[in-house]
Amino acid sequence: MPTEHRFSELIEVISQEQLLSYLDWKLTKMWEQIRLKNDPFAWINGVHYFQPVEGGKITFNKRMVEVWLVAKCQRDSQRHLNAIALFQASVPGAATTRSRKNIA
Repeated sequence: MPTEHRFSELIEVISQEQLLSYLDWKLTKMWEQIRLKNDPFAWINGVHYFQPVEGGKITFNKRMVEVWLVAKCQRDSQRHLNAIALFQASVPGAATTRSRKNIA
């Protein structure tokens, strides 16, 4: 399987409102997922979502959320972790650690 992907294949930026509609979530559920730590299904700033400025607007990577959704439904944490590693290796400037800053 090739490890090189075009940037546009790995990222589709959507708004918070689009994410909530897509997942049929309330705002509180989204924040629970963003604040999740030390879990193989945790979302990472710079991979699953983007908040370039602390306290600023958050946007989401629909492609990585879709991978997370499939992996979560299949209870396959390794699929999610592999997708994160592929994303980090393929996208210039992607977050390279699973550490989190408090955001809000």
